[in-house]
Amino acid sequence: MQNGDGMKNYAVITGASAGLGTEFAKQLAQKGYKLILTARREERLRQLAEELSVECEVQRDPAAG
Repeated sequence: MQNGDGMKNYAVITGASAGLGTEFAKQLAQKGYKLILTARREERLRQLAEELSVECEVQRDPAAG
């Protein structure tokens, strides 16, 4: 997906490993957004990134310990 000036749209989703964060990621991926996913559970993030059909960057939340 591109905005009016030709740049691709990105979305940052926190808490993407479960619940609403996962659902937001799925819906935005369907719309063609590139995603930056963050959450405490890195393994679940990686699983979600594999399921989605768009480019994703996965980052574990460093504040999670």
